[in-house]
Amino acid sequence: NGSYGNSRTFSNGSTSVTATGWSIDNQGVVRQGALGRWDRGLGVLNSSTDNSHTVDNSGWIDFVVFQFNTSVALDQVSFFTGFNNLYDTDATIGFGNLASAFAGDLSNFSFYDLPGMRGNNVRDVNPNGSFGNTWIVGASAVNTDGHADGFKIGGFTYDTAGAVPEPATWAMMLLGFGFAGAAMRR
Repeated sequence: NGSYGNSRTFSNGSTSVTATGWSIDNQGVVRQGALGRWDRGLGVLNSSTDNSHTVDNSGWIDFVVFQFNTSVALDQVSFFTGFNNLYDTDATIGFGNLASAFAGDLSNFSFYDLPGMRGNNVRDVNPNGSFGNTWIVGASAVNTDGHADGFKIGGFTYDTAGAVPEPATWAMMLLGFGFAGAAMRR
């Protein structure tokens, strides 16, 4: 498990991510949580009486901030509910580009809710293929179905942003293909 205000860093080749746990208390104040790593994934402890080890919205609303070293498109997240499927996986997802977590202009940060289901599942969390260097995965802040949400984050998949050629590069490539085609035809 972890201590309050801790972070965990994970690396996959040239891409690394630092994860931190947070909660929104009953007064709407964002507080640092303890990001724990248990056998089924990451969870948040938000107070000394919180023994759920999950990202949940029972009382406080827990979420995990993932700060990548590059812009990525988060594709799928593995949700583990455990607890005999008492909880479901309604989630609030957020993304944007920030210099560091909660530092900078949040006007370009986007949030959306994903209705969930009960039980363990891998879910597509990015229907529009959006990119950002900061991603938030949290228990539903809206919770339209009224069921308690609680899960551990078992893992995720992502795509890194590829380089986009500049117009001059495109022109050079097209000319090159044209010359190659003409030479082949001859």
